[in-house]
Amino acid sequence: MSDPVIPDTWPGCGRSEEERLPIVAMEYMDSRIYRVRELLRHLAAVHAEPLNAARIGRKMGVSSHTILQWLAVLRRIGVVRLLPSTANHRPYLYLRDCRLIADIGVESTALLRGCLVERVIAMYRALAPDARFYQWQEARVKRLDLVVSLPTGRVGFRFTGRLLPRYQEEASLLLARRRGVIDWGFVFHRGFRATIRAPVVISLPAGKFLGQLDRWLACGGFRQALQLLRDRGGEEAYREGMSRLGSTSAS
Repeated sequence: MSDPVIPDTWPGCGRSEEERLPIVAMEYMDSRIYRVRELLRHLAAVHAEPLNAARIGRKMGVSSHTILQWLAVLRRIGVVRLLPSTANHRPYLYLRDCRLIADIGVESTALLRGCLVERVIAMYRALAPDARFYQWQEARVKRLDLVVSLPTGRVGFRFTGRLLPRYQEEASLLLARRRGVIDWGFVFHRGFRATIRAPVVISLPAGKFLGQLDRWLACGGFRQALQLLRDRGGEEAYREGMSRLGSTSAS
């Protein structure tokens, strides 16, 4: 049975055949990074995690400066993304070709995060060219995989490989809102049901809604997203969301 996280079964994740990492790019990396395949294995091990160039350098027997130089090459040709932190922590590292990292071997949730980060960023670049992209984390368990800064506000995203999100994942969005990091947000999960279990947070099944991602991301706020949820047949979740929104306003 195929893993539903693999890009083939996640519409819009990963790259098309035309966008796959071309052979000429691999040859270019080989000419600039003499141990490119070893480096990619080490980067895959920290995919969707904070970058620690010194630790990677120690494992490869080179300096952190050399690792950063190699990463600059990989960023320039679109192999690596470094997502800056809103709190000036270490940037998060993503290998951008989902099939490449699947071939190397990456834990499924990390692979899912990388695929969705790339898909959401690509869509926002088309919808709002001035959008800026960040990552946020507080302590070890509270994190947002992506924060999108728009002229109309900040939207947070949390991606989980579970069939339904845990409270911890929704709580990360709520804490980020209390900290002023975001205004509202989404949790994407691997299940089948949309839910509103926390104020200003919508939990969506990624496989079902990725095909309509442009409509979700075009929402200018939580109320618009609730209305879209209702239009998509989520009447029960819509009523729940309006009830929570009303109780939040009253408090």
